[in-house]
Amino acid sequence: SYKLQMIHLTDRTVLERFRDKLLAREDLKDRIQAFFSNDQYLEILPARANKGTAIQFVTDYLNVSPEHTFGAGDAENDIPMLDAAHVGVAMQNASDAVKMHADIITEKNNDEDGLLEVIEKYFQ
Repeated sequence: SYKLQMIHLTDRTVLERFRDKLLAREDLKDRIQAFFSNDQYLEILPARANKGTAIQFVTDYLNVSPEHTFGAGDAENDIPMLDAAHVGVAMQNASDAVKMHADIITEKNNDEDGLLEVIEKYFQ
């Protein structure tokens, strides 16, 4: 798949307006998706290209049950992964929208080794 990443270092609203106009186009509606991977980066990808489909591909390829998957993230681009994983983990610094898709929310953020909490609890 291909990815277009648009960056605006000072005004997220410029990217939001562009995203909204792009997604409103009937000829692109079912073909693309657009989301923020952080406040300055707007990512535009084919509709089915996301971290959730990647988890599904890997579990199918390795013949592993999806029940053995964890997904962890802190940004909008992580939401499909949190939904696809058996256990979705949102970092403490994730937005509320991301946290709504998580089964676990860490006590620490990703700069403070928040994921280590989950690894120590579930993988010892």
